[in-house]
Amino acid sequence: MTATLTNPLRVGLRQERVISPQCLVIFGASGDLTHRKLIPALFELFRQRRLPSEFAVLGCARRPWSDEEFRAKMEQALAPVIAEDPAAWTTFCGGLFYEPVDLQKDEDVVRLGKRLEQIDRQRATRSNRTFYMSVSPNYYGSGCRALAAAGLLADPKRSRVVIEKPFGRDFASAQDLNRIVNSCAKENQIFRIDHYLGKETVQNILVLRFANTIFEPIWNRNYISSVQITAAETVGVEERAGYYESAGALRDMVQNHLTQMLALTAMEPPGRYEPESIRNEKAKVLQAARLAEEAEPWKCCVRGQYGPGGNSADPLAGYRQEPGVDPNSTTETYVSMKLFIDNWRWQGVPFYLRTGKRMPKRLSEVVLTFREAPVHLFDSAGA
Repeated sequence: MTATLTNPLRVGLRQERVISPQCLVIFGASGDLTHRKLIPALFELFRQRRLPSEFAVLGCARRPWSDEEFRAKMEQALAPVIAEDPAAWTTFCGGLFYEPVDLQKDEDVVRLGKRLEQIDRQRATRSNRTFYMSVSPNYYGSGCRALAAAGLLADPKRSRVVIEKPFGRDFASAQDLNRIVNSCAKENQIFRIDHYLGKETVQNILVLRFANTIFEPIWNRNYISSVQITAAETVGVEERAGYYESAGALRDMVQNHLTQMLALTAMEPPGRYEPESIRNEKAKVLQAARLAEEAEPWKCCVRGQYGPGGNSADPLAGYRQEPGVDPNSTTETYVSMKLFIDNWRWQGVPFYLRTGKRMPKRLSEVVLTFREAPVHLFDSAGA
């Protein structure tokens, strides 16, 4: 009988999960999100040995780049990080590829399928593919249809599609998009994601609440007088005016990021630490939430727009002066609102949500204010 040796230094330590062999296909790879967020995050996972050796990234966009051009552009964007570990980048970038693809052209999608087969053989990714839609929301539906028509979503165990926010412009368009996506793939293949939930501090809200017997017993209306959820940015719309004009702060931040933070802060403990259990508890919070003044919402909601600022040496343009913005735009860059959650835990406790651009400081926080003590013993202590 052969004895199995265990490294004593690993006993009690968490075993990091490594995903199965995989090819991540990024549509819109020439855009800002890819070089600012996606590739840096993947490279960091690679450095932490959280990615398998059988891993590849295939960037897709309409620009006629080659593999080498794509790698060079990513290297330029990640230069400070690469300087810390150039050997790791040399290995990692060997798994970066690029294919010019227009999702509106059937022949491009067919060619994409052939390129994926080539990468499967080259990187041994075993036909496991995740299609990440880092494109304009206008192309989510047509993009899924194109992938389905080419047979790239046919295997429910090996193919997935990831859709970023915003998922539709309103309830009706979200339902329409949902019907289209569900006609192209099975539900277990579809990932509607909010990247804000990837922030470590946001993930720690559940740990803070449900892994601490100190906090959970007092996390309710008996001890908390109000809750404030804030996401403030010091920057303006920068190069996102085209998107922001059609969205505004309410659609860009409140209906996704802040709503998720509200749900995590107010939800009941899930029966299990599983996606469906957590989602069900979040849904209960949203079903119980209401505006403080539903009949007259202007009394509990504020919309605003940043104007010109700065100083003579460093002037800052107002929103209406930003390139690509309508000079008469009424799109909000700031919004705040007061909510109540009508359930046993939170009845009567006001929740204040606010977000805005070009604010005095960059901040993302949840502030819980506890009720005052019944007697102020120390008011006269300094007298």
